[in-house]
Amino acid sequence: MPHSAMDSTPTNWILAALPSPQLQRLMPQMRPVTFNAGQVLYDEGQKLQSVYFLDRGLVSLVLNSTCGHSVEVGIVGREGIVGTYGIVGDVRSFSQAIVHIGGRGWRMPLEVFQQEYKNNDRLHTLALQHLELLHLQAAQTALCNHLHCVEERLCRWLLLTRHCTQSDSLPFTQECIAQMLGVRRSGVTVAAQQLQEQKLIRYTRGHIQISDSAGLTKKACPCYTVLHRRFSHFHDSSRQWQH
Repeated sequence: MPHSAMDSTPTNWILAALPSPQLQRLMPQMRPVTFNAGQVLYDEGQKLQSVYFLDRGLVSLVLNSTCGHSVEVGIVGREGIVGTYGIVGDVRSFSQAIVHIGGRGWRMPLEVFQQEYKNNDRLHTLALQHLELLHLQAAQTALCNHLHCVEERLCRWLLLTRHCTQSDSLPFTQECIAQMLGVRRSGVTVAAQQLQEQKLIRYTRGHIQISDSAGLTKKACPCYTVLHRRFSHFHDSSRQWQH
């Protein structure tokens, strides 16, 4: 899709943190894209050709087992890059990257991203920080899945998703959430009912409304605090450069 005068300025945190001359130099090398819910950006093991910067929407990084089980190991919203690990060279995706909340953003060829990573100090710093954030998400998720009950994990997941989307309204089915948490749907159903009875969320088919984020935070496992602190630190790092 060619650029036009109607194209908006990127609001992705990393792109917005670049100095205006650098961003304007990069704009002709990026293409605006629309992300649709359910769209697969990469399959596990697929060779990376492009990276994506979201202005709006949410992408899940998912691992799928040979026996049909799935678990989410990270999420990317407007704060980051889908395909950050492309900085290491000619790589294949370690996970499936699937759009869970539709939106819009920008596609950059991998070779352009790698060149900018080498030559652009600000992009270099933010890309490394985002890669560290993804590693933390994966590690913390593994710990969380081993230690904490479904209700605590559901609270953690809802709050992090809220943080990344900046919205209390989340368009997810219980089946989708169960897949992301790597648990049975019945477990999510029971946990969601309990949270709804406590007036922390309102759930209708395919949609969750967070009613009391403070109350949800009290119910979440400690993993949420760890991840939220790191997300906030990354947010602060990118915002200090935004123009």
